[in-house]
Amino acid sequence: MATEEQLKRRRERFSKESNKPSSYGLVSRGDDLRLKDEQERKKLFSHIKKLCGEKSPPRDEILLGLRKLREAILDKPIVDNEANEIYVFSIQESVKFGHYQTYLPLLLNVLKGLKLDSDQLGEFSSYLVLHLSHFNQEYQKAIRVYFEYRDQLPINSYGREQLNHSFELVKLLILQKYDRWFRYYHECQYNPKLSIQLLFLKMGYHQVVAHAINTFNRSYFILPTQYLQDYFQTDLNELIKDSSWKVQNDSIVIRERHRQ
Repeated sequence: MATEEQLKRRRERFSKESNKPSSYGLVSRGDDLRLKDEQERKKLFSHIKKLCGEKSPPRDEILLGLRKLREAILDKPIVDNEANEIYVFSIQESVKFGHYQTYLPLLLNVLKGLKLDSDQLGEFSSYLVLHLSHFNQEYQKAIRVYFEYRDQLPINSYGREQLNHSFELVKLLILQKYDRWFRYYHECQYNPKLSIQLLFLKMGYHQVVAHAINTFNRSYFILPTQYLQDYFQTDLNELIKDSSWKVQNDSIVIRERHRQ
């Protein structure tokens, strides 16, 4: 609990640069309540949007600014237009930064209450499906989310198409069709339009590699290098350096045969 003297020093610190949008404090700390005023929130939100348009957006300043805005509207009884815009923008920007500490609580706790068109709902629900399936392999939760939101989307809508595509990636993991998953991962690496999907796939990349290697360990003794190169879509030397696999001419020895 902050003492009166500490609160006074904080207030003085904030007052010195009170004209700067970045100077707003967190409402939760009780030392700066300016953002309880709607006009002050608009000023900060406008500043954040300008930052997001810069060539190299300042990640930490943007995320902290959005957190300040969200804290300032927590006591609203309903998600009005202002709150809706702040939450939607927070999800969009934090996903771009790969900051799950921001977007995940919003997708889990706020998504259902947002006013979204079908494209936005499909986009955000697909993010949740991809995160659950790739961050910590919670496939059952990802499936539940898929079916929960799928029927809310028009059959031929772009939003439903996005959600269906994310579910196809989940099925590849569940069915252990890792070669197809790796091909899509490779495609994402070279297609700027798929940069968001790549962020989610990167979360699960090393886990998928480990599962694929274990599958080969159980099933094969030796395989052509080119086959494995095509399967993993990456440099095999880098891939196998931490495994027991060995290069032998144009093949990869996966495990030695034990002669009787």
